[in-house]
Amino acid sequence: MAQIEKTWEELIHELYKNNFILFGDYTLSSGLRSPYYIDLRMALSIPSILRKVAYLYRQEAFKCCSYDAIAGIEVGSIPIAGILAYTMNTPMLYVRKSAKEYATKKYVEGLVREGWRVLVLEDVSTTGRSILHAVEKLRDVGCQVSDAIVFIDREQGAYEKLAEVDVKLHSIYTVSKIFKVLKDSGYIDESLYNELIEYLERER
Repeated sequence: MAQIEKTWEELIHELYKNNFILFGDYTLSSGLRSPYYIDLRMALSIPSILRKVAYLYRQEAFKCCSYDAIAGIEVGSIPIAGILAYTMNTPMLYVRKSAKEYATKKYVEGLVREGWRVLVLEDVSTTGRSILHAVEKLRDVGCQVSDAIVFIDREQGAYEKLAEVDVKLHSIYTVSKIFKVLKDSGYIDESLYNELIEYLERER
């Protein structure tokens, strides 16, 4: 447990120092404006960070639920789903944003068994739209989905939206906790911290 807590806080520092977490004026894929941006995909280029990301995902997967397969979502969480599937000896699927335009025209790629309990992985979630899409497509092919893990929850409705379709969202980090760690560690000042918290309260 102590190792998990140490890794949890150290990784926030590393993400910030390596520009995974940026502050400014950004437009998100959802179309929303935001005073910060998080790009977890850069972890693929820094093995020391990727190992910690995978470790925390794996620990959350061990404790959150029972499952027969792991599913990534195009594009962000496919690599980490592959790493977890390999290291945990678990089947992997992935869900496309849109159906393949040729041959089978599938949304869900991989060997699918009807009735499989599938754990969905996502990197960063705002409204939960991409996870909701994945849940719908997995259920369409006969899978059961009751749980999803997101590495960073931006706390803008994903948890509540998923609960409406009977899916529990497990977050490794929430942005409010990330901001507090960065403030307490001296990486951001009180003024920026207050601005970020006010944004979260407005957008929830």
